[in-house]
Amino acid sequence: METTFDGLHRSYKLRVFADNEKTTINDLPWAGANEGDILHSGYYEMTLQLGDSSPMDQKVAIGSFTYNESQQNLYVLDSNPDVLVATEVQSSNVTCGQLFYAKNGEMNRIGVMDTDNSMFCFAQDGIKHVKDNHFQTIIYNNSTWSFFINDWKINFENGAATNTETYEVKEQQGWNVFNRFMNDPDYYYNP
Repeated sequence: METTFDGLHRSYKLRVFADNEKTTINDLPWAGANEGDILHSGYYEMTLQLGDSSPMDQKVAIGSFTYNESQQNLYVLDSNPDVLVATEVQSSNVTCGQLFYAKNGEMNRIGVMDTDNSMFCFAQDGIKHVKDNHFQTIIYNNSTWSFFINDWKINFENGAATNTETYEVKEQQGWNVFNRFMNDPDYYYNP
């Protein structure tokens, strides 16, 4: 797959590929796919081209991944540097994604500081850039009827993300925050 993204600072051409890709047409609807959606799965790598420059030779592994042609599984968050998000729906209220950024001509993975974890979980499209190197994610926990909003600070020197604050917002207030978070591009949670 090859696609072009317009970020805040430049255009990107992303090439995502798998040697072992399998393509299927989904016949059983679930949270991650409707009946008839075309799904691609395999062990994926990517290369990125910035603007009209030469493609990067460096390959970065996304890993085992399912891409749904009907959903926006790959997108850019406008920040400085721009952050590429590769997501996969896990359930009706959880999407997990990996975050990447380009610096000095190289792709870099963002990981949770002091862990081997490079997976971030949030509601579908529930991640946004707040300011500078700060991001927020929102996720719903249906066992507690609560939304959890996580503030993240990303160090773009080493790709480490630190969870600086977690907020729990319950029931109707949580739904109000969630709807505003998802529908207002300028809104972020600030109690």
